[in-house]
Amino acid sequence: MMDMAVNKDTSFASNSASASLTGEEITEHEKALEELSKLERQFAIVDLDQQRRKEHALRPLYAKRQQIISRIPDFWSTVFLCPPPQITQYIQPSDIDLLTHITSFRVERPEISESGTNGDPRSLRITFDFGPNDIIEDKKLVKELRYRHAKKGSREGLVSDPVPIKWKSRKKDLTRGLGPCAVSLFEAEKAVRLQINGEEVDAVSREGLWQNERVLQGLRTMEELGQERLGFFAWFYYRGVDLSAPNAGADGQEAEEDDAESDDGLRDVEIYPDGYDLANFLAEHLWEDAVDIYVEALKPPESDLDDGSRDALDDEMTDSTKTSLPSSKEVGLSLAARTDGETTRNGMPTETAECARPGKKRRRS
Repeated sequence: MMDMAVNKDTSFASNSASASLTGEEITEHEKALEELSKLERQFAIVDLDQQRRKEHALRPLYAKRQQIISRIPDFWSTVFLCPPPQITQYIQPSDIDLLTHITSFRVERPEISESGTNGDPRSLRITFDFGPNDIIEDKKLVKELRYRHAKKGSREGLVSDPVPIKWKSRKKDLTRGLGPCAVSLFEAEKAVRLQINGEEVDAVSREGLWQNERVLQGLRTMEELGQERLGFFAWFYYRGVDLSAPNAGADGQEAEEDDAESDDGLRDVEIYPDGYDLANFLAEHLWEDAVDIYVEALKPPESDLDDGSRDALDDEMTDSTKTSLPSSKEVGLSLAARTDGETTRNGMPTETAECARPGKKRRRS
């Protein structure tokens, strides 16, 4: 995935390229590379401004689309049961039941100003609405992800507070207890910050918290059991590394040399390390291409059709007859019942993986 990082460290230096140059030539070579590096940052600023203006212009169109989608039963649950492959890898069989109860989904860029001229377009607000189910009590879950730059160095990315989920019982908890532990650790850190005048909690202070050890123990247990990652809904507990200087370097100024490899121990207790990637896949693939994904989900596999049938089906998909698709809950329950069969690498039923055919890409620059 392309990261539109404004202060991304662009290094052109090459020892092999300068090995045969004289001292004066090396100096000129380094100056040229430095100028190119600064110019690349200016390109990135232009890219970011274009993204900001595009997302602002799309707001009323997305609002109109949401109104239309609300008239289509099971639209969003169908999309999540047949997502693009970038998202399929994060879905496990245990997630299917709750996915069938998604009634609405939306992605917003909350930091973009009303005028569309200011604010970071990479910050996200991702909202899920759920119908009645026997897994969670929440009717709505909102994940706020803020795009931030490190106080030192060129690191940047999405940071977030863990979102508590009200599981109806411990057995229903799809995070195997790690999600609530992550929330407890976050709340304990907030209490510590009050004691140290709002300063960030360092690794030593965090290690002294018993909640920290509980999270580490849970992650060790996962590793011992050979479990690579938790399921989709553990993403709500994602935090990201501690990057607490909003918009640092956004003016294209030089980043400090110290890349701050230390992240105050947060990486060790991150229960969903792929949270950054999944957030962007949801925003840039599933949200943008939702209609294409839904239409693709209505079609039978192309291998089952001859050319004439395929052409006829394409014409038919523009008619109201396409509402004959089984409900997403029926599809989800059917997929869950077949998890004893062949599965993909992440344990998803092959039927779900095959359903994840990417739609036509639109609007993405």
